[in-house]
Amino acid sequence: EHNSDRLGLEEKSKSEILKLINEGESDHLEFKSTLRTNLQTGENDKRMEKAVLKTIVAFLNSNGGDLMVGVSDDGSICGIDIHSFENKDKLNLHFTNMLSSSIGNEYLPYISFNLVDFDEERSVMRVRCERCRKPVFLKEGKNELFYVRSGPSSVELTGVNLINYVGNRSKKSRKMVLEKVLPDE
Repeated sequence: EHNSDRLGLEEKSKSEILKLINEGESDHLEFKSTLRTNLQTGENDKRMEKAVLKTIVAFLNSNGGDLMVGVSDDGSICGIDIHSFENKDKLNLHFTNMLSSSIGNEYLPYISFNLVDFDEERSVMRVRCERCRKPVFLKEGKNELFYVRSGPSSVELTGVNLINYVGNRSKKSRKMVLEKVLPDE
């Protein structure tokens, strides 16, 4: 990381993020302005964190995707709320702890993230999520919530809809495995 500017990695990351932002939100891409600061009140707000975690769970339960924290819905870079942390390391640690406590350590291999500085005041956290074959739930107290992507939004599934989704997904996964094992002749 120390020599990343010399290697051009920082510029490559910036250009990748800008390219994604230009594509706009979709079933594989979501923008969130903030990690934990309510932009209306200026205070830390657990609802902001839940919105981020909900999107991550939805990506894991669907076909994966990228979450850009520090980007407004209109695609403008407002910068992640680094000012609410002592430093970037504390922000990264907080984010890892959020994932661990609300989603679970077993899903960390499906999630990667990095901070990219755009200028002195603005950084974007890019969170990449891979599709997970096993259903992933967002833990909220004693409740476990299940989300999937539907176009550019994350939707909670409950009851019969949840059972049908998981069943259909399992059938599709089994079919893909069989197609690899027993290819058409």
